[in-house]
Amino acid sequence: MGLHRIGCVLLAAMLSTTAAADGGTTAAARGAEIYLRGLALQDQDGRPVDLYRDLIAGRSVVIHTFFAGCGDSCPAMMATLRAVQERLGNRLGPEVRLVSITIDPVHDTPAALKAYARKLGAQPGWVFLTGSEQQVGEALRRLGLFVDDPGAHMDTMVAGNMRTGLWKKIHGTAAGARVVDLIMGVADDTGH
Repeated sequence: MGLHRIGCVLLAAMLSTTAAADGGTTAAARGAEIYLRGLALQDQDGRPVDLYRDLIAGRSVVIHTFFAGCGDSCPAMMATLRAVQERLGNRLGPEVRLVSITIDPVHDTPAALKAYARKLGAQPGWVFLTGSEQQVGEALRRLGLFVDDPGAHMDTMVAGNMRTGLWKKIHGTAAGARVVDLIMGVADDTGH
């Protein structure tokens, strides 16, 4: 079984786990921590980040792939994420993170991502990540989002709520309002 297949199987297991009866810590949170910890990347400001510890732990998250030079599906997905950002208001950052991971780390340097984020009007809490080809490849493999050709990247968003264990894979180019509602449903989930 190849590394990509193993990553997809483990991610699927992690995403399908429901809340544990141990006072709020979910099996999904423990699985995500074990599976995603130690993935070092760089944000648009050039700061090193650990994907799990710094961006996912204890909150809801929306993760997707893109590249700044994309003229196909990325603009539609980014428009949808701008709508999510607007709906979240001051919850963006403390409660919910939007995580955009480039699939073209050679061209999408921190400076290029910072300019891209500025152009989108991204607010604090919407993070754009890059790193070495090896770092980005490893992160995307573990998330089940790796592709060899940037032009063939997936239009999938992964939305998860670490407090309740609810995870959903969402087709990012579906009707924008529907995608926003699905993401907000994950972020607002109370586990009841």
